[in-house]
Amino acid sequence: MLDRRRLLASTAAAGAALLTRPAFASFPEKPITLVVGFAAGGGTDTYARTLASLIHESLGVPMVVVNKPGAAGMIAAKFVADQPADGHTLYMASAGSLLVKALYDGDAAPVAPLEDFRALGQIGASIPGLLVPASSPFESAPDLVAAARSDLEALRWAHPGRGSLFQLTGVAFLQENGLTVQDVPFKGGGPARNAVAGDQVAFGFMGIQLKNGFESQIRALGVAGASRDPANPDVPTFAEQGLPDVPLTNPQVVMAPADLPDDEAATISAAIEATVTGETYARLLGKAGLSGGYEAPSAATDGLVALEAELQPLVQATRA
Repeated sequence: MLDRRRLLASTAAAGAALLTRPAFASFPEKPITLVVGFAAGGGTDTYARTLASLIHESLGVPMVVVNKPGAAGMIAAKFVADQPADGHTLYMASAGSLLVKALYDGDAAPVAPLEDFRALGQIGASIPGLLVPASSPFESAPDLVAAARSDLEALRWAHPGRGSLFQLTGVAFLQENGLTVQDVPFKGGGPARNAVAGDQVAFGFMGIQLKNGFESQIRALGVAGASRDPANPDVPTFAEQGLPDVPLTNPQVVMAPADLPDDEAATISAAIEATVTGETYARLLGKAGLSGGYEAPSAATDGLVALEAELQPLVQATRA
């Protein structure tokens, strides 16, 4: 009888504690929305959906991906920046593209990426690649450089659009090798890839993963960055081929409004780390030809600051 009374008393006390507990005591309270600034099916969208499919195991609530494409991700960025900073609406940043857009827009940019947002973790990086038609006579990046130096008028190159990180990667590659070649902009990576596959241009710069599934029509001659892309390890860097390094990649970073409280930020960041460092996340991305890899918020922020410094002179050069 005594044990039964103690049990009833403890149950009543627990119930009273639940009734008096503030409604906002736990985070997150509801599903989290992850906003992508590009159409469904692209690289950034694939990163977002892969993360969202797994993170509920660590976060405890679902993550829902919403696409708001346009203006190199700036439309989505402005939408997230205008939401309450409660951690329930986040931005999946194709960070290189966002930085480029902000640099081009200058004071007219609706958001300042490094001031208006805080990084919650980097979940991978899109690697720019140099692609040529399968029928191309060029077997390496130095082959292409040598041909361009001898006959600049004969070559044209494709990219996913002026103001994209991939265009600036191509600009940097040409500058470093003393070349001036006519560019042909397209509206997205898919159309740029199709131009290369259809032999409409001599080469193109775009995400290296776009070659996957098109191996009979496209060959990759090299990738930007200091190391090979883990998801496409057969493609050498430019530096490995004796050419100047082009230190540009496109970090994929989960971001939140800058005034998100530290406690909520830490909760989300911990869930991101647990998800991205898991085997399942890397395996799913690998199937899409994309590279994972986690960077903590501080390291991701440092990377974005360094990337912005690399991009500034390239943006100025393309404005001239």
